[in-house]
Amino acid sequence: MNKLFLKHKDWLRIVKSFGCRNEIAEDIVQEMYLKLGRMIEKGLDISYNDDDINYWYVYQTLKSIFLNIKKKEQRVTKVSLDECIELECNNEVKFKEAESVMQDVLNDFHWYDKKVWLLQEEMNLSELSRRTGIKYRSLYNTKVNVEKVLRKRINEIK
Repeated sequence: MNKLFLKHKDWLRIVKSFGCRNEIAEDIVQEMYLKLGRMIEKGLDISYNDDDINYWYVYQTLKSIFLNIKKKEQRVTKVSLDECIELECNNEVKFKEAESVMQDVLNDFHWYDKKVWLLQEEMNLSELSRRTGIKYRSLYNTKVNVEKVLRKRINEIK
């Protein structure tokens, strides 16, 4: 077990390579120590050639713990029918409010901004640029600016 602790930085580096932050990586490595400690007490031999630790076994243990954590994060919670109906009603009201706000905001825009926003929903910007002769960058900047204003106004109603 002491040989396992001596490679602590290596285990952290491996877990970080999975895409974990430092504190999560520390937790996973600690969990690995606990898991392997219990298994070693039961008679598991994780040595390789009686000198070194079997890195592959430790790697698989770390990977298994990481994947189990990810699976738990992705679990779906069950919602009762009443909660679902309530959520649906609230979402529909918010959707109608957002739609109304979008129409009001679009009506306040300059005709060019409004036209670009509406046309980009029908075709991609590169095609719109080819058809109109307007530079792609100009169309893109217009779209992004309109999007920012719309998002800001919609977030205000939430």
